[in-house]
Amino acid sequence: MKKLLFTLIIALTTLALFVLAACGGSSNPLGNLPDIMADASQQFNEIDVQAKHGKQPGKAMIRGFELTNETMEKALKEGKRIKGRTIPSSGGMDTYGFLKIEKVVIDTVTYHNGYNKAYVHLHFVPTPDYDVNSIPSNSMVYYVFLDKDNKKIYSGSLKYNALTTKIDMGPSSNIEPERWRDLKEVKFITEEQYNSHSY
Repeated sequence: MKKLLFTLIIALTTLALFVLAACGGSSNPLGNLPDIMADASQQFNEIDVQAKHGKQPGKAMIRGFELTNETMEKALKEGKRIKGRTIPSSGGMDTYGFLKIEKVVIDTVTYHNGYNKAYVHLHFVPTPDYDVNSIPSNSMVYYVFLDKDNKKIYSGSLKYNALTTKIDMGPSSNIEPERWRDLKEVKFITEEQYNSHSY
């Protein structure tokens, strides 16, 4: 009996490792992108220090160009892997009377090598039965990206008829890439909540 139980535990552990490997080893909705960009950000900071205070600033600059290309390749590869992935969301079906948002989907990942930023382009998918003509033209949708402790990573707003947005991460971003490691969900909020900074 003990041998059978031990064999079962080994089999389940192996299966779990296989699933993690197949998913890129990350349960984050953004896949391994936050790790890629956090690692790159740290390396860019080290290169910057070397370029300013080292004995071989030219060598540091060359390494910076190499790192830019390496990071872009990794980010775009990961972007292809997570394309079409759904980011968990809440409030989209009941926060707004004029529009029901069913889910948030990753459209594409692009990279700006001038700023060393990865951009994740997202699409907020509404339910198919809403009438665009009945929505006031100034209607807005407000949202906040929350971490596992329900703390704000980033918040934003957009018009109902342009249900796309993007988040950016990298050395020159306003938000440290590490913060995106703990992304839990996109929560749709009211204008009052957005303006009061309750998140």
